[in-house]
Amino acid sequence: MLQPHTTYTQEQLSNWRTMAAAIAKAGLPLQQHATISETFPAFLDQIEQINKEYPIRNLRWAFAHMDQISANDLDRMKKLGMYAAVRAIPPVMGAIFNRAHGERSRDMPPAQIDR
Repeated sequence: MLQPHTTYTQEQLSNWRTMAAAIAKAGLPLQQHATISETFPAFLDQIEQINKEYPIRNLRWAFAHMDQISANDLDRMKKLGMYAAVRAIPPVMGAIFNRAHGERSRDMPPAQIDR
C-alpha cells in the first residue's frame, strides 16, 4: 500500500486466477483487498475471464479498501455484480499514505454505487 505503483507478474496473476476460479466453481464469496490504481484492472481482467465459465454475480465477490479506483473500474465491477467494501484511508493510515501517494491518496470511490 505504500508503494507508489504496483505490478504483478504473469505467474502471480495466473496463480491468483487459478485460486479465484476454484472459489467461483465452489460457489463461494471472495473479498480481495485492492488498493493502488493498477491493482483493479489486473484483478478485474482475471475476474472477467473467470466469470465466463463460473458466473460470480450471486457469489458476493468484493474488493476491499478501494483506494484510487477509477470510474471505469467501478463500471466493470457493476457489470460483474461485484461489491465494494470501502474504507476511509486517512483515519487508518494517517499522513503516511499521503506521503507515499501525494494527492492520489485522497481519491476515494463514491459512497453509493447504483446497482
